[in-house]
Amino acid sequence: MWRVKRWLGRLDANRSQMLGTVSHELRNNLTGMIGMTELVGSEELDPAEVRELLALAHLQAVDAAEMVEDLLTATRLERSALHVEMSSVDVNDEVETTVRRFVGEGMAIEMDLLVDLPAARGDALRVRQVLRNLVSNAARYGGSSVAVRTTQDGDQVRIVVSDDGDGVPGEDEGTIFLPYRRSTTTKRHLASVGLGLWISRQLAHAMGGSLEYQRLHDRTEFGFTMGTHDTESSGAPGLNQPAGAKLRASWSRLGELADRGSILADEVVRTTV
Repeated sequence: MWRVKRWLGRLDANRSQMLGTVSHELRNNLTGMIGMTELVGSEELDPAEVRELLALAHLQAVDAAEMVEDLLTATRLERSALHVEMSSVDVNDEVETTVRRFVGEGMAIEMDLLVDLPAARGDALRVRQVLRNLVSNAARYGGSSVAVRTTQDGDQVRIVVSDDGDGVPGEDEGTIFLPYRRSTTTKRHLASVGLGLWISRQLAHAMGGSLEYQRLHDRTEFGFTMGTHDTESSGAPGLNQPAGAKLRASWSRLGELADRGSILADEVVRTTV
């Protein structure tokens, strides 16, 4: 049990750091929005300057809203209270919508979308959330070349977000999908609370899919896979399981991760109390 206690201590430290980061980032965004809107209301500005200030304020508001959305999603996931609305999802349309938003913010993204890609079975809102987190992750930690492509493999639809950055350091590969983890290798400071990849994988699982990382041909790739709409979904793995099944799964995960010294300790606590 000493290992569990040690992991609990690490988790508490990570959560404390996350709360500090959230407070700092939200304060920065709110301060910026307040300052820019005050300028718009008090200064003699020409229309072009007003539009520029309002556009910047809008971007900061979006960043803050998405940070809060991720925190709310994380809370629901930890309580096994997240529900997904499974339906037919036009994956190419969701990719184009998400990429268009980032391009509008000045980010260059290549798209390679498979023609006649079948509809996937998923929750459109959650698919967009996963895509947004993956593209944001590439912008924060990746290289200058970011690309999104869609492919099909039998009854599986796959979205791949890649970049030409250095990739995940070897010592971090075993922990990138754990909560409250942030890379220390980023070239610039951007709002991040260390939840994006964990949330994205949990959402992928909730839709009966998967999210995996690989380094291929000098590019970092995150592959988000879902079943096609005409494929029966097996439900939401990891959510709404009976308590006994969740307990066995937690202790099984303990054994798998013990050698790496990493653990989702909050999952163990939740299923053993």
